[in-house]
Amino acid sequence: LKMISPFMPYVSDEIYDMLPFRDSEAIMISEYPKYNREHEYETDTVDDMLEFIKLFRTFKLENGVGKEFFVESKTDADYTIIDNLLRLSGNRISNREFNASYEVIYKNYCLTVHYNKDIEGEADVLKKRIEELENAISRREKLLSNENYVAKAPANIVETERNKLKEEKE
Repeated sequence: LKMISPFMPYVSDEIYDMLPFRDSEAIMISEYPKYNREHEYETDTVDDMLEFIKLFRTFKLENGVGKEFFVESKTDADYTIIDNLLRLSGNRISNREFNASYEVIYKNYCLTVHYNKDIEGEADVLKKRIEELENAISRREKLLSNENYVAKAPANIVETERNKLKEEKE
């Protein structure tokens, strides 16, 4: 509250007046909080948890993991906060069969995610992507093989098209 006081003085002062305990009469004349090294371990732990949560959510998003997944912890770390923030309480390991699993690891946190991967759907997406790339490559090759286009178009645009063609072939 003291830290947001310079940016939101009226709101923070009103909230400060409602508190049952206060350091001083008004928040404007109270002492600004100072850094305390005692809480460095806790700060690092929370930062690690938040980074792990970001990695976990990114994995779920990139791999299309829906609500049907289960997790298994590999370390003795305390996962209470992580379980609450990721809503994993009902997703602990079960006896069901899954066709894919992945370990999300960050420092001393490690969860194995078991889920059903839509292999056919992924294959369709990859085939579609390959088809799009092949069409783009053939279109650019036709464009760059046209002497009139190469002669009349600005050099930077032709060079950009050549670079894009090289990237698509890779």
